[in-house]
Amino acid sequence: MAGAVPTASPPVLAPGTAAAHFNYEVWEESVDPATYQKMLLTPRCSQTRRPYSLGRISKFARLTGNALSSTASGLADTLLYENPDGGEASLTPGTNYVATARQFGEEVMNPYNLSAELASEMENALAELTEVGVAANIATLTQFRGGPTVNITAAELRNAMSLLGRNTNGQYSPGDAAIYGILDWSQHAHLMSIPEFTNAEIRGDKENPQVKGIWDKGAGIMMMLSTALTTDVNGTHGCIWVPTAFGVGWNARTQVLRQDDGLQKQIVVANNLGSTVRQDLRGIGLRTDNTIPA
Repeated sequence: MAGAVPTASPPVLAPGTAAAHFNYEVWEESVDPATYQKMLLTPRCSQTRRPYSLGRISKFARLTGNALSSTASGLADTLLYENPDGGEASLTPGTNYVATARQFGEEVMNPYNLSAELASEMENALAELTEVGVAANIATLTQFRGGPTVNITAAELRNAMSLLGRNTNGQYSPGDAAIYGILDWSQHAHLMSIPEFTNAEIRGDKENPQVKGIWDKGAGIMMMLSTALTTDVNGTHGCIWVPTAFGVGWNARTQVLRQDDGLQKQIVVANNLGSTVRQDLRGIGLRTDNTIPA
């Protein structure tokens, strides 16, 4: 319109200026959690009695027996007696813990329920730490396939299953026993190429593994992926196993301990347990590379 006086632009409410007092910030009323590896191996190990300071497990040796033959006079051979003592497996318990501390002001000057949320976070961290400790036993298995530069293949899985069956004289075989497997997440793509896991016709169930991503069961193995496995010069140590391959004994399962020290509020989450290889031949190591191609 002719003769109109132009109006000034409205002020921009930018942080750091006087006008910033009109800005309104909103924070979520809860804290986003971190992610942790959940226990996969630990709950699928045989549970021993409470070990106190040292747990011991007696084992029978495998007996072979002998054929009895007779002499010409009809007298039997001298009997050969076998020693049934198969030695022992032992586990030495230790304490795992996660500890945090914060000042009194942190608790009262914000709306978060820090005590509850933080304790839950610490329990998840402790579960991962515990799983790492139990999984370290896999590296001590004497029977294994693979190596530090190897990725899992159908042949390696089949050979490992064959070895498990032979080691246990067929007592632990697909369909007759719960057989588990665990590998590093770097092996996900390689598992997807194994037909026993991804081909529904071979698996023999109604799932469509390639579409639904349900590939965790196949070849008689319930397969899991983990970030808690040990990696050393021999590779990343996964395995197939039956529960009695490993033993876990608890003196104390997870406990949440709270205390105040002056104006410091402390939370400690702890457990106490021991783990060991219980029956070496009932676990077959699967050693692999742990890199994921770009």
